[in-house]
Amino acid sequence: LTFIKNVSMEINTSSLFAQSDVFPTLIPILRRKQEAYDKDIESQIIQCMYYLCRLSRKRQEKAAKAGLVPYLQRCVSEGALV
Repeated sequence: LTFIKNVSMEINTSSLFAQSDVFPTLIPILRRKQEAYDKDIESQIIQCMYYLCRLSRKRQEKAAKAGLVPYLQRCVSEGALV
C-alpha cells in the first residue's frame, strides 16, 4: 500500500492510476476491521485517496460513489491522524 500511495502522489501518474479503477479496489479494504494493523492500512488508503482526489472533481465523485465518504466521516469523528 505504501507503494500505491507513493505512486498516487505523483501528478503525472495519478490520472493513469485513477483510471485503473483503484477506487472500487481499495475502498472495500476499509470495510475489514479484523487485523491489528488495520489503522496503518486505513491510513495508507485514506492518504492514497487524498492524493488521487485532490486535483480532480471527477475523481472525487468516483471515490464518493465507490463508498469513501463514510470512512472520511469516521476519520473526522474519531480525530484520526492520517
